[in-house]
Amino acid sequence: MSLSTDSRYLQSEPLKEHTSFTDVKSLREMFLDSKPTAKKVIKALDAKPTSEAEKKSLGFLKKFIKSLDAVSFKVFLKFLTGSDMLLQKTIFVAFTSVESIMRAPVVHTCGPCLELPSTSQSYNELA
Repeated sequence: MSLSTDSRYLQSEPLKEHTSFTDVKSLREMFLDSKPTAKKVIKALDAKPTSEAEKKSLGFLKKFIKSLDAVSFKVFLKFLTGSDMLLQKTIFVAFTSVESIMRAPVVHTCGPCLELPSTSQSYNELA
């Protein structure tokens, strides 16, 4: 028996329950909404800087995101979220005050959460 004639298959069409999967126009809109841009990624950043150093680091991060070319942007997004599409509405940013060589940003893709060092002295240092 083929899948198309199996009654269990016909009864369980879970994707049709979601409005994004009802027609081609809805699918196209869903795809365009998840297509990443620097503006969308920056808007998705959820950061609550409490010090001047944290505000500066967040500014460096936003400048870095805006400076990326298309290929680098996709690589960065994959590093940040685990996907080259913007599937999350929020990317959490936590600030760390690590000194030494361990000042590199750390990413937890399951959240997604970016641990951003607040000790960066310049844009070039963060980049």
